[in-house]
Amino acid sequence: MADDASKDTVVVEQSEEGDVETELSRDMSLFDITFIGVGAMIGAGVFALTGFAAGIAGPALTAAFILNGFVAMFTAVSYAELGAAFPEAGGGYLWVKEALVDPNGFYAGWMSWFAHAVACSLYAVTFGTFLVHLFEYTGLLHFPAFGFGLHFYEKLLAVLMIAAFAYINFRGAEETGKAGIIVTAIKVVILGLFIAFGIWATLQQPNWTAKFLNSPSFAPAGWMGIVGAMGFTYIAFEGYEIIVQSGEEVVDPGTNVPKAVFYSMYIVVPIYVLVAFAAIGGIDVTQQLISTTAIPNSAGSTLPTWEALGYMGELGIISAAGQFVPYGVPLLLFAGLAATMSALNATVYSSSRVSFAMGRDRALPSIFDSIHSGKRTPHWAILISAVIIAVMAVALPIESVAASADIMFILLFVQVNWTVIRMRQTHPDLPRTYTVPYMPWPPLIGIVLQFLLTPFLLLELGLEPGFTGQNSHGFVALVTTAVWMLLGLGIYYGYSKQQEAEQLEEETPTVVSPEPAAEAENQIVVPIANPENAEQLMRTAIDLAKDEETYPNGEILVMSVVTVPQQTPLSEGREFVEDEPDMLDDAMDIAREADVPVSGTIRIGHDVAQAILHAELAANIADSVAYTQDAEVDVIYVVDQGADENDRAEGQEIVDDTIATFREGITVTGEVLEGQDIVDTVIDQSVGYDLVVVGATREGLLDQLVFGAIPEQIGRRAQNTVIMAKRHLGITSRLRRWF
Repeated sequence: MADDASKDTVVVEQSEEGDVETELSRDMSLFDITFIGVGAMIGAGVFALTGFAAGIAGPALTAAFILNGFVAMFTAVSYAELGAAFPEAGGGYLWVKEALVDPNGFYAGWMSWFAHAVACSLYAVTFGTFLVHLFEYTGLLHFPAFGFGLHFYEKLLAVLMIAAFAYINFRGAEETGKAGIIVTAIKVVILGLFIAFGIWATLQQPNWTAKFLNSPSFAPAGWMGIVGAMGFTYIAFEGYEIIVQSGEEVVDPGTNVPKAVFYSMYIVVPIYVLVAFAAIGGIDVTQQLISTTAIPNSAGSTLPTWEALGYMGELGIISAAGQFVPYGVPLLLFAGLAATMSALNATVYSSSRVSFAMGRDRALPSIFDSIHSGKRTPHWAILISAVIIAVMAVALPIESVAASADIMFILLFVQVNWTVIRMRQTHPDLPRTYTVPYMPWPPLIGIVLQFLLTPFLLLELGLEPGFTGQNSHGFVALVTTAVWMLLGLGIYYGYSKQQEAEQLEEETPTVVSPEPAAEAENQIVVPIANPENAEQLMRTAIDLAKDEETYPNGEILVMSVVTVPQQTPLSEGREFVEDEPDMLDDAMDIAREADVPVSGTIRIGHDVAQAILHAELAANIADSVAYTQDAEVDVIYVVDQGADENDRAEGQEIVDDTIATFREGITVTGEVLEGQDIVDTVIDQSVGYDLVVVGATREGLLDQLVFGAIPEQIGRRAQNTVIMAKRHLGITSRLRRWF
């Protein structure tokens, strides 16, 4: 049954009853996209930049993180309003293009593309650094090795990982929602351990407050140092931008996108503050620490801890963990590697998606709009983005890479803040489910604060203890930004301005106002992937629809799911519909001949399982099929080999209770079977049967993620038709569902 199907889709082609319609599948929940934001923010930034930032701001880094969260919220509210009103891929680029005069729209995409690419370079270089030091820590390699030093291997590993994740994105593989949640959870847990041990180590020191108040002061570089550290670490707060990129795949985006933006900020800012506090307070600058890190040997053991972290740079919190966390170095290196790999995948994906969107709009050459016929991914957009990422990773120091990304994100966020103000005038009728309060003051304050961050960011890069050459990294970042902006100006006036401004005819509307499709009282969903199975599935559905006692006024909805990789926007999936309408029409003709109301839909989604909704009790389905077809039913229950009498008795009771639900006149038998593996036992027993109906098991989501759900395994391996039946259990707690 499909009681809530229409609530989880956006209908882009509405049809009359009996026809085929096309839908985009929405399968990401509030929980999913909140963790996307948290995972994006707790990424390589907190691991790689905390040491540098401590060297800039001193103990006031804790205040810098709090203030950064405050500054970021003034832009986050703009993203919340526009992300809820425009729930589709593209984010800031699409909004700016819609509201501001040219070339603002082009530059929004141009800067967004570069910002994500540069951020990806940061993550790649950080990955290379962490992996090299893990090799050194475990003794697998000692540097210099084979005639090359640390720096060579860090850059080489960065390029190899960029190539690997570009290939993964080309193949269409993705970090799935559940896997992403697990990676994020690992990062949060390990950082939680770092915080707990760091605070404990801090409080064990009799005069620990002196590290924050007398070293030589809370803010040794004054307000300039605090604001400079804010600008340098601002990239770590841009995860809400990733949230809105997923808007077209979110259930109820008008409500869930704004909530996810704010929830992710509420989770992340306290973690950042506590990490800074634990790192500065927990370490003890000893001669041993100096001799094993990047701190100059001439530095005394009385060196302030924040200055020591500055010298250690991207290895700051790694080295700190080595002092006060058991197995802290490998543990933090592992978390850092997980964070950088997760961030690498996300930013290769997001940078290529932005350039793909610009190619689709003819802001960039049409090669960016190409989708590979076999993999269904924007392969040229991925390749060109990967080349830019690799060049940045090799050519620039990590500090300059981070600063360049910060500048680009700041300029993009300024445009978005201005866009939300303009759209109140130019688009007064937008479906705004969330509105920025006290307009226009929050976005205006956001613009001013972000403009203030940029000059301090460039200036303060020269104050960090480990840097060589006053302001050199800030200068490199500024030159890199200027070159990219000038290159964009040439492309805009030399190419983009000459192209037609209108989008391709087949593109989805800019604003989607979904209207739920009409449903029958009992709608039976028949998902069809293989035409050879269509007739048998339809016959079963017809039997159910004609059973007036169980399914009064039953109607059949025939569904085909067209899948596209995560790297390709759902709106582009219509290119691959191909023969789906003909297959649905053939299946629907079977129902029409049986005089059963029928309609069809082609749903475009990233995941077949999420795009199909199906629920009802297995016994009821078997009862309806047997009643209309005069069929015999065998009920089986599988227990472990060597199960005790209590388990057997419980299984027999379940079998007896199930048999009792069938109507009189239906031949039903039942037995309890022993088997070492449930799936193997059911598959062996099902040989020779026409239909297998399997009920949902009591596995938690964690078991299903690791081993695969039992009904799904049976469905994949069985040689006959399988119906997987599930009833909504009303379990609202995610913790209960997982365990």
